[in-house]
Amino acid sequence: MGLHLIRERVWRVYAWCDEQGRCQVQEFLTQLEANDPKEHAVVDRRIMFLAERGTDYRNKEQCRSLGDDVYELKTRRKGIRLYFFFDMDRIVICTHAGIKKKGDAGLNQEKARVRRILQEHRSQRSGDS
Repeated sequence: MGLHLIRERVWRVYAWCDEQGRCQVQEFLTQLEANDPKEHAVVDRRIMFLAERGTDYRNKEQCRSLGDDVYELKTRRKGIRLYFFFDMDRIVICTHAGIKKKGDAGLNQEKARVRRILQEHRSQRSGDS
């Protein structure tokens, strides 16, 4: 697992990369910029606010807790979701992004994916200490 820096302000926002070095978040953002620059600009502003405010991002229309240390940045027009968790030392780790899935099953699936990566990250971090 690796991390790719997306934005740095008060907080550092990273994209999680798999064992092969693939960063799904970065790929999604690159594709979004090519296909829908306006929506990309909205997502980019949300990421900037997250890097500036971290855990103090209070706009529930744009950023909310899903419980179990899992969060999402979201847009209305296209239903884009960027899933993430907070780490120590003012770090945000974005695990994946996509278009909102319908129903609780989709949300539970997204949460489970973030939780799996979060647990993997924490076990690696404690092994590095």
